[in-house]
Amino acid sequence: MANFKVTPYAGAPVDNTKLDFQSLYLRRLISGPNKNQSTVIDGYGNTDFGLTSVNNWAIYDGVGEDAKLVSRAKGMRMNAVNWCNFFTIVFEIERFKGSTLAVMGATTADDQGEWAIVGGTGDLRWHVVSSKVKYIRKYLMEKC
Repeated sequence: MANFKVTPYAGAPVDNTKLDFQSLYLRRLISGPNKNQSTVIDGYGNTDFGLTSVNNWAIYDGVGEDAKLVSRAKGMRMNAVNWCNFFTIVFEIERFKGSTLAVMGATTADDQGEWAIVGGTGDLRWHVVSSKVKYIRKYLMEKC
């Protein structure tokens, strides 16, 4: 089961609800047979300015082999000094299956930043929040 809580306000199932996602791990594989990111525009010079890639990152509820797939982040990122990320999180778990969150934001060279969730569909429509991002390299898994 995914490590997040759904706390309804005023009895509504999802409207006016606080979504508290904890311990979710995005697996970004840039090489190998199971890669889930691919470069579509090469960057310029030694800075890779303009490098653009598309992604279908998997988001799991843990880091181990027994972790369960919660959702996928489908979209793109481009290098504009910092990484600009634009993607849709498509949920695959039963509770929110098919619901989406539209996400955008920047991360620094060390992959930390804050992403805005600018909207949603299905059970997550009308949600506008932000999410702090910290990239933990030791949890990247080449084996999925």
